[in-house]
Amino acid sequence: MRKRPQQQRSRQMVDTLIEATALTIARHGLDATTTPLITDTAGVSVCSLHQYIDGKEALIALLDKLARDVTQMLNQRVVLTEQVTLQDMVRTSIRLTLALMHNDEGLYLEIVRNWHHLPVYRVADTLE
Repeated sequence: MRKRPQQQRSRQMVDTLIEATALTIARHGLDATTTPLITDTAGVSVCSLHQYIDGKEALIALLDKLARDVTQMLNQRVVLTEQVTLQDMVRTSIRLTLALMHNDEGLYLEIVRNWHHLPVYRVADTLE
């Protein structure tokens, strides 16, 4: 992060830019996502984006969000009890993760398609 957002308005700007990054990737694909497209989607100037983050940092923040979403979903829906077998837990986890991949206008599918280009170690660390 280039500049840490201190005020609520600044934090909202960073959140808006991350959401715009997600929406732009979902709409246009990862390869076609550019800084101008992100800022157009967010309704801000390129200078506003560069004041806080560069494109790569927004993508990393988006990957962190993906990891948190998957972790939260699994924690809420996969209940570990003595009655649940490992096979059932794995089956449920896979079903839930695949369902998540179809959310957010195809964003997560686009991320999975480009997984080999992304710094995914952060996602793996969070999920672990």
